[in-house]
Amino acid sequence: MNLPTGLKQCLPCTTCGPDSGLKIYTSCTATTDSLCEPLEGFYCIDPIQNHCAAAQKHKQCQPGQYIKHRGTAQTDSQCSDCSVGTFSNGTRTSCQPHTQCESLNLQLMQPGTASTDAECGNSSLKKASVAIIISVFFVGVLIALVALCFWKWKGYLSEQQIIIKLDEEFKLLFIKKGNMSHSTRRRRRHGRKLQSTSTCQINL
Repeated sequence: MNLPTGLKQCLPCTTCGPDSGLKIYTSCTATTDSLCEPLEGFYCIDPIQNHCAAAQKHKQCQPGQYIKHRGTAQTDSQCSDCSVGTFSNGTRTSCQPHTQCESLNLQLMQPGTASTDAECGNSSLKKASVAIIISVFFVGVLIALVALCFWKWKGYLSEQQIIIKLDEEFKLLFIKKGNMSHSTRRRRRHGRKLQSTSTCQINL
């Protein structure tokens, strides 16, 4: 039924935006305004009768806490700390007890905390792992030393080859020089003989 309102113009519809943590509960019509409600994971912080004007995201419980009460559209979440000997990552509704390694015939490797479980393991496996790591390390060092020695030995051989080559070249040089000196002496002796023969012929 249409009744006069006394308004000179129509009012804008209320916006139920995700920026405000809201969604439409009832759409706007020509005679009624929009009604908003909180988004999933939000709760109303400004309720007006059956309408919510603003909403806020539910609190996130921290590691070491559990969710004591889940949040609703009207209330926020409630968190509580884990007691000694229990743990939670913050998403559980209750804290879980730490694993008892002794009851599983295992060794305690890492004690549990309020946010993490205890870590169990086999001590022999741990020792074997350490031994393997140490062995790999020493093998790597040995390979590096062998490579270094080989590199130095290769360099030494190269130096020896250069020395031998130089020595051979020097020997060849001395041999050539000796041959040249011997040829020169022979030519000189031959020249003296020729000169003596010429002198004798002149005297005759």
